[in-house]
Amino acid sequence: MKYLFFFLLTISSLAAIAQPSPVEKAISKYDGKKGVHVQDLSPGTETWDKMMKEKNGTLHDLLEQLETLKVIKCDPESASLATCNKFYDRLSEATKDSRYFGILEVTDDDGEHVGMYMNKLDDGSLHEAVLLVEEDESFLLVYLKGTIDISKINLGEIMNALSCKSGKKACR
Repeated sequence: MKYLFFFLLTISSLAAIAQPSPVEKAISKYDGKKGVHVQDLSPGTETWDKMMKEKNGTLHDLLEQLETLKVIKCDPESASLATCNKFYDRLSEATKDSRYFGILEVTDDDGEHVGMYMNKLDDGSLHEAVLLVEEDESFLLVYLKGTIDISKINLGEIMNALSCKSGKKACR
């Protein structure tokens, strides 16, 4: 009987993980709408393959843990401002779901807002990371999904690698 209980518990846990998260639902609803640009950098895409070939230590280690990496921008020049506002509100509301916890929230004097949110699994590893940046009339979302063990990630190395790629810093 106890084996049956553990089997059912495992199946129900897997089913809960397989359900789309509130952030995923919001992305799915607005993906393809005019002015909403979704850049999918997930495994199997050409960009992903290029990033994985570079084998940059910690950045490579982080990428190996991901199932999904998306960068989303809503541009009010090609979408209606109402569409961007509704999409941002839906994402903002999604991050208030009890599965998420805020890591960082900053609002500057101009009203621009940056929020970073995480969704943790029971074993302590991260399931999702969401970076949501609201600008004057647009926003940017960086969405990561996977089973991410933060103890294996050196943030300094990742920031150095990203700075090198953007040309802002000499690479070593």
